[in-house]
Amino acid sequence: MQSLLPVMTRQRKSSRQSSTDLPAASSPDPTAAAFWTKPKLYVAVGAAAAVLTATAVTLLVVFLQHRDEEVDDGSVRFYSYEVLQRIPHVHSVPPSGDAVSGVRPFTQGLFFLNESVVVESGGWYGESIIRKWSFPSGDTLAHHDLSPDLFGEGTVRFNDSILQLTWREGLLLAYDVDSLTPTQQYALPFVGWGLATDGERLWATTGDSFLRTITLQEQRGDVPAQVHVTNRTKIVCLGRTVSRVNELEYWEGRIWGNAFGETYVLEIDPHTGQCTSMVSLKGLYDPATSAYVTTHDLGNDVLNGIAHHTSLGPQRMLVTGKRWPFLWVIKLKPVRPSEPISRWSDIRTKLKGFL
Repeated sequence: MQSLLPVMTRQRKSSRQSSTDLPAASSPDPTAAAFWTKPKLYVAVGAAAAVLTATAVTLLVVFLQHRDEEVDDGSVRFYSYEVLQRIPHVHSVPPSGDAVSGVRPFTQGLFFLNESVVVESGGWYGESIIRKWSFPSGDTLAHHDLSPDLFGEGTVRFNDSILQLTWREGLLLAYDVDSLTPTQQYALPFVGWGLATDGERLWATTGDSFLRTITLQEQRGDVPAQVHVTNRTKIVCLGRTVSRVNELEYWEGRIWGNAFGETYVLEIDPHTGQCTSMVSLKGLYDPATSAYVTTHDLGNDVLNGIAHHTSLGPQRMLVTGKRWPFLWVIKLKPVRPSEPISRWSDIRTKLKGFL
């Protein structure tokens, strides 16, 4: 605006003069000349501004795409799978005829009690259970029906009890290992998802991006038995924060967990929260095209269930889904990307078809 003031002042003064009182053509006003050459400058400045704006937008898009990512210099291993065995998955208790019928409740927790017995937690209001069954036949050995207002979640053996999380009911349930008779309830300060143990420590997930270390406090006088959270570790894989890690399994110093609604399993270092490997189970089972089960809830008919026992052999695990008609014993097969992968976003370009 400062460069326009002399011109505006000159124009206001000239209004008091006659119409012939104008600067001679041979003596142009230098300020006026500068004024009339401004448009060229404005065009140049505008073009530069447009380039800068476009560059800024591009950088912003890149930033938004990677806002949850940092470069990960750690070594993450990638695996696909080979199916070694397929086992009918009985969800109803007691089984009613055909082993692939009865597709509820959801499988929410799964672990080997020993090499021939699996413990499974089922969740659904009015149908939640905890049961032991013979591996690999699927025959039920013992079961307990939860109260209709409880939704069963992750389960583990801890000391002399089998523990089972509930979803939103604020309870951790304890059972006798042999009979599955309820023995104790603990007040739970979070929404229950996955549960894992190394025999000494307990870890839980709640649907957010943290792995929680928890302890059990028995009843003391009027203070009820309760669960305490002693540590929270953010789950990160290839620079990206990962949430909704659901069913868990502790195996050789690592926690394995599948993410809700996804087709991959993460191997997580419980001390750092960093993933050390990823397993793609893409193509194992697709409920949308299944000839075995007709479902109207595809959003929940997803991968959920990981169990390992040394008797299966190295790099082998038992996997299933919430209402999937089978369990599979799989062997992990190493996958080598075309180029080193240091960001989550690199997976889709350097390991196509993995996710």
